[in-house]
Amino acid sequence: MGNNIEEKSFSLGRLDIVDLYEWHTNNKLIYETYFQRQFVWKDKDKKDLIDTIIKGYPIPAIFICDAKTNYNTLTKTYNVLDGRQRLESIFEFLDNKYDYKGKRFNEMEEEEKKRILNYNIILIQMYIEPNETEKIKEIFKRLNKNAYNLNKMEKQSTQLVEYDYMIIAKIVAGIVQIEKIDDYVDEIKELFLEEDDKLEVDNYDYDADLGANISNEIKSMCKLEKIKYINKILTSDIVFSHYDKQRQIALQYFLNIYACIIKGELINRNLTEKLIIQFSELDKKILEEKLHACDEASKILLKVYDLEIDEFWKNKTSFFTLEILLAENLEKIEYISENEIVKRLNNFQRSNSKEWNEYSEASKQGVNDKKIREQRQTILSKVLFGQ
Repeated sequence: MGNNIEEKSFSLGRLDIVDLYEWHTNNKLIYETYFQRQFVWKDKDKKDLIDTIIKGYPIPAIFICDAKTNYNTLTKTYNVLDGRQRLESIFEFLDNKYDYKGKRFNEMEEEEKKRILNYNIILIQMYIEPNETEKIKEIFKRLNKNAYNLNKMEKQSTQLVEYDYMIIAKIVAGIVQIEKIDDYVDEIKELFLEEDDKLEVDNYDYDADLGANISNEIKSMCKLEKIKYINKILTSDIVFSHYDKQRQIALQYFLNIYACIIKGELINRNLTEKLIIQFSELDKKILEEKLHACDEASKILLKVYDLEIDEFWKNKTSFFTLEILLAENLEKIEYISENEIVKRLNNFQRSNSKEWNEYSEASKQGVNDKKIREQRQTILSKVLFGQ
């Protein structure tokens, strides 16, 4: 049997969903490569998958390879190379985390349950040793060439990951742990930064900076104790949903907020690649000083969020406005308690004044427009500081 395995690089097999679910509950399926695409499907995608399964239509195969064998417990685990989104969607449905046509799995008729649990999924097992990371990377890269397209933010954050500004943002937003940032950059460069994928930003020479080491200054300013408050907001469910975080929307907000704090003025629309490069070339002391201001503002906001403040102020638009406003007025805010901030914001919302109606409208329309951002900032500055 060993010789047969050596003669071929993969084999086809089939497994019922009930068996795959048992693998899942027994932790036999893992996602060892941290450069895996993150779980990004919307509810509609998940429900469409369940619909496909119930109707007996085929779904794409799942690619796996051996992860490791425990010779003491005589158990084996498998690394999922491709198909994580499909598997997680199925497992979430079986765990009653969402419904299909108004019914969760535990509310379905027995016949419907059988149809799902007995559905056969094709497994393609790659014959790769767990330590053959280069082969795993190559397979992953090829599988993902035709996979679910990266959104603009994911592509931008991938292609600019070697620049200090993007590295800071990715650590702060919890995309990667600081301890793994060097390996992360190497993996991303190998997997995605191919010649035909590089962004054209004016005539900037990207190749000149590829392979640059991450400085100790960046690593120092991004230690968790120095960014713990902004990191908590970006990675918790207070402002950003699970979907927001998985699609790196929280990262996009931080990139823009941090840019506004650095420039001392509001920017128009989302941060450009050119500005990301320019900010990366700033003195590290400036980057650290502004990052500290951002974290201090987040510390105040977290205390405000813990109080009886209306949920409106926890939406993404208000977070954007309040974060920048607080970061730019840390000296003034020292004389205003968190309870007073909550009181002023709630009273403003209940006032039904002309200013409130203007702010409410500005929160809904043109959220990336500089003039609208300035309008929101001006109104809230008067509410909090009387100016």
